[in-house]
Amino acid sequence: MAIEHWKRLKPHTGLPQVFAQMTVWNAETLIHQHRSTITRWLASQGEDWLLNVIGINEGKSYFLLEPLTSQEKLSQLLRLDCQGGMVVLERSLLRKELIAMSAEKIAACGSSYDELIHP
Repeated sequence: MAIEHWKRLKPHTGLPQVFAQMTVWNAETLIHQHRSTITRWLASQGEDWLLNVIGINEGKSYFLLEPLTSQEKLSQLLRLDCQGGMVVLERSLLRKELIAMSAEKIAACGSSYDELIHP
């Protein structure tokens, strides 16, 4: 298992700075079996992280985000409460959709999508 699709976002995005995403057939099973390994790897990337695991079979997004800072950021954007370092959405939501939502919130500052992501 490898997390190959991740981006480092700039602090002013309103999203966790390390934002990873993976799409699997059964997200719930993957998280149940590999959560500790996944969270260790993400924590090694920084103190502010989020993994969006999209379950094709379930049609849901499972957001793993154990750091409190990351939980607060996602909660402010989606108006959700994080329980036990995870949020489950009843529909899949792509990283680019979350980045777009965040960009809309900070558009008044004159930032663009390209300004949200570190090269």
